[in-house]
Amino acid sequence: MTRNSKNDFVLQRDAMLVRCRIHSYNAKTKDKEVRDKAADENQADRNMLHVVRDILPKEALRGLHRNNGDLRTFVYNVTLPWEDGGYRLLPVKAYDRFEAGVRKHTDTQEQLLSELLESYQDWKDQAKTKLGKLYKEEDYLSVEQIKSRFRFAIKYAPVPQSNHFVADLVNGSVKKIRQEIEAENEHRIKGTITNVAERVTTALNRLVEKMREPARKQKSGKETPVFRDSIIGNIVELVELLPALNITNDPLIEKARQQVEAELAGINPEELRESSDSRKEVANKAEEISKSLVGYL
Repeated sequence: MTRNSKNDFVLQRDAMLVRCRIHSYNAKTKDKEVRDKAADENQADRNMLHVVRDILPKEALRGLHRNNGDLRTFVYNVTLPWEDGGYRLLPVKAYDRFEAGVRKHTDTQEQLLSELLESYQDWKDQAKTKLGKLYKEEDYLSVEQIKSRFRFAIKYAPVPQSNHFVADLVNGSVKKIRQEIEAENEHRIKGTITNVAERVTTALNRLVEKMREPARKQKSGKETPVFRDSIIGNIVELVELLPALNITNDPLIEKARQQVEAELAGINPEELRESSDSRKEVANKAEEISKSLVGYL
């Protein structure tokens, strides 16, 4: 097992791997006839042109595509990097939050898909009007085919251990492979710590930037800074998630989390808009906390 003795962290016990694949449908098709016609009319090589045609109005799938994007963001937020383009590390402490989030997005997908299919013929009729002579009935999937295109595939796997492989190898080779697996796991663990520190410093530096931006004159004539309430809301969400993401119980990251929770998470955004002194104080505190993690970056 990969162990961090200082914090009694055991990788294979305290985390798992998860892969999320999002299957979707973009309602587009290549149009070779239009391509060929355009190429001939312009004396161009057909192979140099690509014509892609939307076969449904963009509004038809907008909600489903937005939900897909929201799920990707959610998965990224509650997991840690492990393999490029593949599995991510899911702390055991974040498992319930992860499952609840996936269920929420799955339920949303089912509702939006049901609404799409109920109005499918109406969307096709709109497309027929918009496309004119380019409309082709054979371009369209059946209801059942569309249902099968939209799905989330979640797969869990254990974190590999150095002694968990089957191979007919001599002892020297076995030892070498075990050492390589242990070294790779240690390298990836360090990467997760860096990732957590980057999330904290990015949120704090963004807050500093917004707190130090000059106020702008509004329609009312009053000068106030422009920022969304989410700049504090995102920090609150991060504070709630950090105990799970800090899988090695790193003391400096935990100290930064406690400082953010005590000094920044409870701030009222409207108060910041009204008081330049409050903005200055918050910016200074956020900057100080951010600098405490610079050694991880």
